[in-house]
Amino acid sequence: MAIKKERKMIKAYELGKETAMEKRLIEEEKIIKKSDDVYEIFSQEAINGEGEMAKKGDFFKIDSSGTPYPNSREFFLKNHQIMNEEENEYAQKAKPIQYYMAEDGMTEEINFLVEKKGLMIDKKSDDRYYTAFLWGSNLSAARDAVVVFYCIDRDKKGEIVDIDYNFVEKNEFKRVYEML
Repeated sequence: MAIKKERKMIKAYELGKETAMEKRLIEEEKIIKKSDDVYEIFSQEAINGEGEMAKKGDFFKIDSSGTPYPNSREFFLKNHQIMNEEENEYAQKAKPIQYYMAEDGMTEEINFLVEKKGLMIDKKSDDRYYTAFLWGSNLSAARDAVVVFYCIDRDKKGEIVDIDYNFVEKNEFKRVYEML
């Protein structure tokens, strides 16, 4: 388990609001507007020239490397509190999450992702150890990346029925999360 180190103040931007940040990232081709309602966002984990798909009303944040990454509207609003909407400032609501690192060996959660959610693990590649179809495109992460489980849904018997997850680059994880 891990928790965000502090109730962090962040800048986040709602797609489609045409903020200065959105316009800048569109000019830099880190965000591509595919239609009036669909955007392609090129996060650190985007591979093969495919970005993560997001829609108007979703939010994007900027990570420590200056790269955007999307959050669905539902997830973002559930996990952030508006502090100053005009300045795009939000406070993240801290809550414990589960995570996985390759050295943990095969776990129930990773096994579920491999069997049911299309996670691929390439033990021969350190750069693209993990690959999965997330946010509308194929993403990959290095062997030392962290798989973060935002939500694990279980049935009445305790069996996993769904997992909402993503990859987080190792240094970004260390910077943002504290292990419990």
